[in-house]
Amino acid sequence: MILFVVVGVAVNCVFAEAIIKKVGVEIELQRVEKTGVISELAASVAHEVRNPLTVVRGFLQLLQERVQGYERDRQYMSLALSELDRAESILGEYLSFAKPQTERMDRVDVTQLVESTCHIVLPLANSTGVKFAWDAEPGLATRGDRSKLQQCLLNLTKNAIEATASVSGGEVQVVVDKQLNFVRIRVVDNGCGMSDEHLQRLGTPYYSMKEKGTGLGLMTTFRLVEAMHGKLKFHSKPGTGTTAVLLFESEE
Repeated sequence: MILFVVVGVAVNCVFAEAIIKKVGVEIELQRVEKTGVISELAASVAHEVRNPLTVVRGFLQLLQERVQGYERDRQYMSLALSELDRAESILGEYLSFAKPQTERMDRVDVTQLVESTCHIVLPLANSTGVKFAWDAEPGLATRGDRSKLQQCLLNLTKNAIEATASVSGGEVQVVVDKQLNFVRIRVVDNGCGMSDEHLQRLGTPYYSMKEKGTGLGLMTTFRLVEAMHGKLKFHSKPGTGTTAVLLFESEE
């Protein structure tokens, strides 16, 4: 009798695990399919909109030269050009998301890349009052596209700084070490954190916790990491901050 019970429990566990895996695969397939459709749409829209914006910018710059003596008109022109710059930036995000393929898979010195990237981000942290530090284990490397990997790291560190800027005593730390056969990059902040619901929606189309965010930056990061055969995970709890974890196969 006991044997039958044990076998029954074991069978149920196997079925339950199979169902969970099946649901997980279906969710991932839906995400990939949806991302592919949005990628094609993003590329089309970005190309179609960028051309007329370039024409508008040209005419505005011509008009700006003619209104140098009119302060209010000059301010209006400057504001219009500034908004065009913002539109160009958003279109750039769309194009980066639509074409995330890595052109090269070379040996990348991760330690050096992280240090140089952190120096780029440091002024942003200083300007927002966030304490920013990094600790990279020497001699770590992987295979990938250096510029794309730097783009991923820039996106994650900027997000962490922006999420921590409103917190008293905000801190962001980038830690690089080796875990088994992987190079691990962690971006840790002590910001407001996220609920499980928010975590599940990270990287989904047009979801952003920023007031004016498009969500494309993080979506692009997910796609670039996948293209370089890496993994990106987030750990977070409300009130305790967030940790983004990048994993790439180690290259000796």
